[in-house]
Amino acid sequence: MAKRKYASVAEYIATQPKGARGVLSQVRSVIRKALPKADEVISYQIPAYKLNGRIVIYFAGWKHHYSIYPATKRLVTAFTKELSPYEVNNKGTIRFPLSEPVPAKLLAALAKFRATEAGEAMSKAKAEPKTRVTTASPAAFIRQVEDERRRRDCQEVLALMQGVTGDAPKMWGTSIVGFGRYRYKYADGREAESLLTGFSPRKQN
Repeated sequence: MAKRKYASVAEYIATQPKGARGVLSQVRSVIRKALPKADEVISYQIPAYKLNGRIVIYFAGWKHHYSIYPATKRLVTAFTKELSPYEVNNKGTIRFPLSEPVPAKLLAALAKFRATEAGEAMSKAKAEPKTRVTTASPAAFIRQVEDERRRRDCQEVLALMQGVTGDAPKMWGTSIVGFGRYRYKYADGREAESLLTGFSPRKQN
């Protein structure tokens, strides 16, 4: 039997057992107030809240409980005391009984923590250089160039640049042969590194 697809969070809640609808509506309200700028969406067929294109938090209703996801290691550590009355499993799920009052203050804090955590992860991802040195073989990479003339040109360029720089060739990312490296610092103090010079085969000259 195919799983039902929901067009909205309101539709999702409306299809839940009658006894759960009120609780799930409260959970929804708490998260929306905690994350007023978040987009409310359906993801993996459960309610989710997205900030800057990234899912921050999910919730879902079950027969005897509702769940909040994801319970990251940082979040569980930060809220160890507050979460002690509830079930937290190793799959990143926090379970709250439907029979108990909704812990609005805790849910709001969890949502805000996840928003901060997701924002930090996004900033880190943007700050990290996308092209890094690898252990792949430049010679093997050049041997895979299909065009014979281009492959021969690459071998000559590699030998020339190695002689000029005095550095052994290294693969940077999946398609750049680089020589040497240098470190640089951002205004906020973060440091990164890049190749000094290099080349990459092109299909078109």
